[in-house]
Amino acid sequence: RAGQATGNGTMGLTVDAIMNQTGQIAFETQAMLGTAGGTTDDKAIFIGDGQDTVELVRKGDAFEGSTVSTLNITTDGGGINKFGQVAVDAILSDGRDVAILATPEIHWRNAGSSLWDTGDNWTLGLNPGDPHDVFIDATNTTTVTGPAADVTINALQVGGGAGFSTLRLNQGGNLTVTGDLDITTNGTLDQDVGT
Repeated sequence: RAGQATGNGTMGLTVDAIMNQTGQIAFETQAMLGTAGGTTDDKAIFIGDGQDTVELVRKGDAFEGSTVSTLNITTDGGGINKFGQVAVDAILSDGRDVAILATPEIHWRNAGSSLWDTGDNWTLGLNPGDPHDVFIDATNTTTVTGPAADVTINALQVGGGAGFSTLRLNQGGNLTVTGDLDITTNGTLDQDVGT
């Protein structure tokens, strides 16, 4: 909503919004107030689900060896998919016109222990999937159990929050991480060996 504080400024007027089949809404704001860079970073693309609002890309962000100077959400042709990825048309400061597929990071948002497979436990209510960098960085002692079926994600970090975070893998599902796997401070990875 206009006037809502973000990490860098206050949201301005929303000019375009699109919704996917799983209930996330992506929207473009312009004329943001109180940003760190004034008019150089006063427009951004956000995604939300009614609980979380996440910034995906902002004017002034570094991209492909240049800087985003203008950006617009792609509202036709399916501009947001089931993974919460948003298609953004951007012009870089070096003059290139590029398309950005902006992907949200997925963090454990449940205050306690629960199942991997419950979407509401994660940022934006999204079940982690192929394009996501996933973080189990809880503020409380938390055990995430699962997944129950095979899941592939891009990257995984367990730990790094104030609380102890454990990922307990089930026997029934395989978790494939195609990129970085980081078990960091307060993080544990274990397996449910059954009885």
